Amino acid sequence: MFPLLKKKNKRNTKIHFSDEQLKNFKELKRRLRNPPVLHLPDFSQPMHQRIDASKFAVGGALFQVVDGVERPIAYTSRKMKSAELNYSTQQQELLAIVDALAAFRIYCLDGLSIVETDHKSLEGLFTQKMTNRRLARWYDTLAEYQPMFSYLPGAKKGIADALSRRPDLQPDTKFFHDLSATSFDDTSFSLAISKVSGDSEFISRIKKSYKKERDVHAILAAIKKRKYDSKSKHEHQQHNKYRYYSEANGLLCYARQLSASVTTPTTEGIPALSARS
Repeated sequence: MFPLLKKKNKRNTKIHFSDEQLKNFKELKRRLRNPPVLHLPDFSQPMHQRIDASKFAVGGALFQVVDGVERPIAYTSRKMKSAELNYSTQQQELLAIVDALAAFRIYCLDGLSIVETDHKSLEGLFTQKMTNRRLARWYDTLAEYQPMFSYLPGAKKGIADALSRRPDLQPDTKFFHDLSATSFDDTSFSLAISKVSGDSEFISRIKKSYKKERDVHAILAAIKKRKYDSKSKHEHQQHNKYRYYSEANGLLCYARQLSASVTTPTTEGIPALSARS
């Protein structure tokens, strides 16, 4: 990152800094003295934890506020286990807190620990009634640390969001995609198609363009074989690849959020067409 020295490996060789190398050396010292370089903890001051849970991972950052500046001390994040993917949103958030407390145990055990969360319901956690054994175990863990909960709007969670949404932690499995993907039925696509069915010539041009597209043929074939054999690895991968596509009235549709779009190949110069369902 900072090319300070070049081929100065011989003994008794004097090192001469050019203006550029001296500038880089000073910049390196500046960066080592300032955040986000990890800060040595001051155990006489409160420890802050900013924690978050996504649909597939939990993460958190431990920091202290020094002269009005947040100084990071440690980070943690991990992928959720298959059973944890089924937890409610509140329980996943609580899982993230318990997991972070365990990771930061040596910093938080004997001092004031402030947990920042965007779930207001967790502020009164110790006054809630226990509902199952899992929560009872978590309550025992929390009782050991006695953290103070502080509400923080989701838009300000920053680093915690990044830690819990690392792309390398996202599972590439059918179970996860079925759990997280928005469901669309044939009626949704039909509603979208009905909005563009008035121009029959335009629809005909779209269908005609499909004949020259190998990718379209592959997707339509995968849609027809939607009920694939779970033991076939190839078909499993194809299902995941084309899971957001559907066919309606002879048109290939793509839907991922809250709208359905008609897929139009670019070879015919047909503009992309979108219609909200």
